[in-house]
Amino acid sequence: MANPDFREFDTELGNKAKGFKRSKPAGK
Repeated sequence: MANPDFREFDTELGNKAKGFKRSKPAGK
């Protein structure tokens, strides 16, 4: 449960901080 939750959080944070590079590989 912590695995997917942490990944989604990292994706949203990266998407806002980085922009879209971390959201692509981290999201899928």
